[in-house]
Amino acid sequence: LFDPISYNFEMPLVLVTPAKKGIKTLAELLHYAKSNSLSYGSGSIGTIGHLTSELLKIKTGIDAINIPYTSNGNAMVDLLSGRLDFYFTTSVDAYARVKNGELNALAITTKKQDTNLPNTPTMQELGYQDIDSVVSWGYMVPKGTDINIIKTYQQAISKVLKGKVIKENLEKMGIILVDGDDKMLQQKIKDENLKWAEIVRNEKIEVK
Repeated sequence: LFDPISYNFEMPLVLVTPAKKGIKTLAELLHYAKSNSLSYGSGSIGTIGHLTSELLKIKTGIDAINIPYTSNGNAMVDLLSGRLDFYFTTSVDAYARVKNGELNALAITTKKQDTNLPNTPTMQELGYQDIDSVVSWGYMVPKGTDINIIKTYQQAISKVLKGKVIKENLEKMGIILVDGDDKMLQQKIKDENLKWAEIVRNEKIEVK
C-alpha cells in the first residue's frame, strides 16, 4: 500500500515510577519486585509502552501485571496516584513531571543519555543492551508514486530538518533527528516487526 521515502525521528521511552512509591532506581524496582506484586500501565494492548514493559520483564525476570487503558493520559492519572508501580512513557511526557517531583525517572531506552534528563542512565549503561525501544517516525507515500515526486519530497524533508530552529524545538521535546533514507525506514520496519512479533508470540499477547 505504501512506499517508504525517509526515516527522520526517534523518541526514547523513559521508565518512570510514582514519587509516592519512593523507588528511584532500576535496582530498587527489581528489589521491590522480589517481595511485592507489581502492576504497570499501558495506553492499550500492543503499544510500544506495553511491549517494552514485557521486554523489561523478560530481561530482568520480574513479574508484573499489565493494566491496559484507553489512553496514556488515563494511565498517567493512576500512575501519579501510586496505583501503578511503573510505566514506560515518552520523554516529552516525562520531563515536566520528573522536574516537579511527581515521577522518578529510572532509565531511558536509547543508547545515549537524554540531556533533558541528565541524571537518568540508559538501559544499556545499566546492563540491559536489548531494551532499546524508541517511538519512531518516517514518511511514506502511496505505492506507485512517481519517482520524481518522491525525490521532491525527500529533498524538501531534508532541507526543512536541517533548520536550526526546528532542530532546537525537537530536541526540547526529546526527539532525535535522523537523516535516514527510504532504505533505512524499510529496514527499521523489518527489524521492529521481527523484534516485537517474537515477544507478542511468546507472551501470547492478543489485541481484543
